[in-house]
Amino acid sequence: MLTKGEVITDKMVFDEGWVPEDIKHRRSELSMFSTALKSGLEGFDCIITVYGPPGVGKTLSIKHVLEQLDTGTDDADAVYVNCWINNKPFDTLERILDGLDTTVDIHRQSTAQSTLYQRITDAIDRPCVIALDEVDRLKDKDLLYKLHAIDGVSIVTISNRPQDLFSRLDDRITSRFQGSTNIHFGEYSTGALTEILRDRVKAGVRDDAITRKQIEQIAAVCDDARTAIDALHKTVERADRDGRSVTDEDVQVAIETAGTTPRYSTEGLTEHERSLLVLIHAADTEISSSDLHEQYEHRWGDDALTKRQRRNILVKLQEYNYLEKTGNTRWTKYRSLLPEDETIV
Repeated sequence: MLTKGEVITDKMVFDEGWVPEDIKHRRSELSMFSTALKSGLEGFDCIITVYGPPGVGKTLSIKHVLEQLDTGTDDADAVYVNCWINNKPFDTLERILDGLDTTVDIHRQSTAQSTLYQRITDAIDRPCVIALDEVDRLKDKDLLYKLHAIDGVSIVTISNRPQDLFSRLDDRITSRFQGSTNIHFGEYSTGALTEILRDRVKAGVRDDAITRKQIEQIAAVCDDARTAIDALHKTVERADRDGRSVTDEDVQVAIETAGTTPRYSTEGLTEHERSLLVLIHAADTEISSSDLHEQYEHRWGDDALTKRQRRNILVKLQEYNYLEKTGNTRWTKYRSLLPEDETIV
């Protein structure tokens, strides 16, 4: 007999930062990453580009290896930086120093960036791996060049599409990345998603609270692991509130709303990203692609981005659950997924 609050035994398994002991269905990618990283740990030049669509285990896999590296040896350091949150140069460098345990006497108003670079250089006395997640969000891409110039540093970039990064790099930086090891993470199969969800259930949900069939039902309709885990969380959360086992209705309701919560605050958006999202959010229900572009061009005039650049932004906003797209080509429409009273900052 279940009671309220007994269905979920560990809420952390649904947190995006939770890293399981065993990463399923990424053996080949993890092997490639570990092999490439080995040359960096041996003192050779090392840049690794990890890419693939959202929700395919990129961040999870890299964090898994970095945590093993950071805790399993005294011969190397590992630092992870989320560049969506830490996209300004000072924030990125401060996060790196924090990962190296050397943030003493750093003041945003008075500490120069050159001082931060020097402190990173001074702090690195053994091989160091710096992983930059959402790397295309960096405000200053020159940071990549400067970090790579530091002896002992290996760079790992993580993004959905490499072209989001490389199309905006100058030749000096691009040349550094030409010899990088590229590791692609493809989409999970339904079977793989089912196993991933079962592991989350084993780690954080009562055994008798949800059936295998219900788990399979969630996996079958979700396109990626992040959405599937969100659906699983919402499913068991409904049952947890009532103190009972999961019903098929719980599954259906959760599936309908899974993957609609924005991953990050709008605070990190650029001016043009914010402008497009404001126009979409201001629409009563949805806005057509033609109306959106017309209103955007009226707002920005000669400073407007090209339509191709705007389309790339809209894809990115969709990937991070800020908006929903329906239709294709001339029939395309956009709908905001933000709460109606949300203030876009």
